[in-house]
Amino acid sequence: MSVMLLDIATVPDFELGARLYALHDLSEKDIARVMLTKRREMGGDSELLGQHMLRIAAISIFLQDENDISLQTSAGPQADEINHLQFLASIIDQHKPEIITWDRRAILPLVNFRCLYHGIRTPLAENSVASDLMTELSASDGKASASLHEVAVLCGFPGNEGMSVETILTAYLKDSHELIRANLELNVINTCLIHLRWQLVCGEIDQSLYASKVQVLKEYLQKIDQTHLTNFVNAWDVKQQ
Repeated sequence: MSVMLLDIATVPDFELGARLYALHDLSEKDIARVMLTKRREMGGDSELLGQHMLRIAAISIFLQDENDISLQTSAGPQADEINHLQFLASIIDQHKPEIITWDRRAILPLVNFRCLYHGIRTPLAENSVASDLMTELSASDGKASASLHEVAVLCGFPGNEGMSVETILTAYLKDSHELIRANLELNVINTCLIHLRWQLVCGEIDQSLYASKVQVLKEYLQKIDQTHLTNFVNAWDVKQQ
């Protein structure tokens, strides 16, 4: 079976915020500010909106099958939300993968809500194989677990300190889609590496196969002419010295 490591970047659903709070004359930045203020007034997390109040800004996928690996991202000013969802659906329909996430609670429900909004088939409807690394490692609902970056560093990988909710929103409003894409891609790479190490720890693969898979991943990243991936591999090499 193919394995899909999945991560999604989100921003507030500005159109929903405008309709809910009669904010049609405000900018997207101001609409987001009001939505977060309303969330705090209702006793919610000061930085996080509910999944039903977010929209997808980008999707990154690291796909593994028996013969190949690939890193793919749907992001950029030309890609509206339906394009992102169709991108995800096309890969799921073609490969029927096991979906692996870091913090499934923040990813899979969001996909369903956005498909509900657009009235299109959710790509998750016929895919029942999904697991969440954070939940497996913490043996809980993930509320007190470590971050992806912290666990990656624990395992000897470079990690990715990532972008905050506010930083992603700022990049989105400034059309800095490459920053969002780079952040997501580093997330799915770290998730993939932790997943491989967890397979080793659980006895699903032996040390030789683990080392081989990690080396194939490193060589793949080295072949991609992208600064953030090159920097990641260089930092990885330094940690291994």
